[in-house]
Amino acid sequence: MGLPPREGSRYTSNVSNNNRSRIGYPPVNREPPDPAQKASLLRQLKQKRAFLHKDLPTYDSVIGLEIFLVMCECEVRGQYPRLKDINLEIQRSQGAVRRLVRALSEDGWVQLVQSDHDARSRVVVPTPRLKRTIAGYLATIPSRDP
Repeated sequence: MGLPPREGSRYTSNVSNNNRSRIGYPPVNREPPDPAQKASLLRQLKQKRAFLHKDLPTYDSVIGLEIFLVMCECEVRGQYPRLKDINLEIQRSQGAVRRLVRALSEDGWVQLVQSDHDARSRVVVPTPRLKRTIAGYLATIPSRDP
């Protein structure tokens, strides 16, 4: 038996702690995947892992991987993030983020460009090399067919 919910909790009180659903959200489908779905998921995970171990600009660090994923998201949106945006998104050491972005710049993955709107702000622009890498990574993500 689980603990009762705290006063003002967003969770319902008539279900156990392990199976609570948020108020206003539909219940999560808990049916286990069939063997074909499991095999498909495992193939996708293997593809992603193989891709991550190739020539990705992550510098074998979690922060590097997070920077890469932020750059992927911005590429999908058609935006270029400011260095400040990357720091705010990742919420890690600003010094470590700056060092990795500087290394990305020195190795030809990104360019640091002064913002048109604020001379104090720098925009991180992916080079064609990084854009090709992002496109390859995004190709490993399956599309959702209706």
